[in-house]
Amino acid sequence: MLTYARLRAQCERIGHALSQREHDADRWVAATAVRLGVPLVSNDGIFRNGPGLVLESAANPWR
Repeated sequence: MLTYARLRAQCERIGHALSQREHDADRWVAATAVRLGVPLVSNDGIFRNGPGLVLESAANPWR
């Protein structure tokens, strides 16, 4: 829960969209990856440049 709260505060401070209410579930997913120290595998742009988040995505998801 602390990681989630920190992530939300950091996103709010830098103006990242993950701080918005409609991305609550996305924020939990991101916080879980950050807490576990594992990359998040996603092509969803909401996670790009998330503070403390390592993002793995396919170059072309439609192949």
